Amino acid sequence: MSIRLNIFAPIRPKVVEKILNPLVKGSVSTREASAKAMFSEFYRMREDIFLRKEKLGKEAVVTKEELEDLFEKVTPKIPLDINIFTPVKNGPGGTFHVQTDWSCRIVEGYELNIQFPNNKEYIKKSDFDSMETLDHESCHFFKAITEPKYTVRNISIKLPFNVRRQKSYYYNTYLYQNELKKTFILKKKFLQNKEPARIDNVKKGINKFFNKNKFSSLVKVEMLQDWRLGLKDEIAAWNQGLKSYIEFRFPLNELTKKLQNGKELKLKDYARDSKKTHTFLDKSKRFNSKQYKTLDEKIQALNSFVVELKDWKCKAVIDDILFLNNKKQIVEEFLAQEIAKVRAKQKELVERGSK
Repeated sequence: MSIRLNIFAPIRPKVVEKILNPLVKGSVSTREASAKAMFSEFYRMREDIFLRKEKLGKEAVVTKEELEDLFEKVTPKIPLDINIFTPVKNGPGGTFHVQTDWSCRIVEGYELNIQFPNNKEYIKKSDFDSMETLDHESCHFFKAITEPKYTVRNISIKLPFNVRRQKSYYYNTYLYQNELKKTFILKKKFLQNKEPARIDNVKKGINKFFNKNKFSSLVKVEMLQDWRLGLKDEIAAWNQGLKSYIEFRFPLNELTKKLQNGKELKLKDYARDSKKTHTFLDKSKRFNSKQYKTLDEKIQALNSFVVELKDWKCKAVIDDILFLNNKKQIVEEFLAQEIAKVRAKQKELVERGSK
């Protein structure tokens, strides 16, 4: 298959202007900070909604209309559709999409699809998995409008439709969600493989995919760059979603008050807290206030537990279960190899032309 691509060509400014938030400019680090600031503001205002309702003696919930209002306040003039869908067995809790006009190769808006538990019109603050999913997908949205590199590449790339479909299918099926889609019985056995074996499996899979389809190095570069950016985006979203999940599940202020009122606490969290899969790694982290003598020791230990739990949870899910950091590193190694091949070929053509 022969496809002409200039992978080193600059991205067209007009494409970028179509999808950027006009209020966000600057370096990559500045954009990353802007995305985090937007999420923090979204999180704070949502917490205010919960607090107001609790003070009125109402249940702490957030509705679709309230979410739409929050996003409008945080990201004014950025078109975003929020869709609620019915829970599907073994289906995703939520998805994020960029609405694209492929004929003009421009972005028309963004779309968050969120699963509301039990077909309700709201999400409870205590629906920890749903809140984690909402924050995960929201992180994708804020990152997309402040760091549009992935979106720009996606709408600018000139690969044939069937190649784009193969690229997306392999990423979604084997790179991102491979471990999540295995059956429970296979999952436990698969995830207990040692790291070198899992790394070898990922490398073999990519090589097999490339060899079977006989892609050129130029096409491989486009695919690998797309996969790298996708994995990077998922790592950031999982980090944010999981940390928010811990904050909701283990609210320090409320738990501290219980200790101050003389109540003992027994807390635990699994590597993946889900009704169907929460024990498949046989890993958990626990806190028992009875292990400590004084109130100060209990409060200090509680604070340490919640802080450590965030890092532990992220590592357990992102590294041990999804294997995302390792996969990203593997993809980057393949990418470096293919770019080297492309540059060597370009150098050879230049030398031939100069003779």
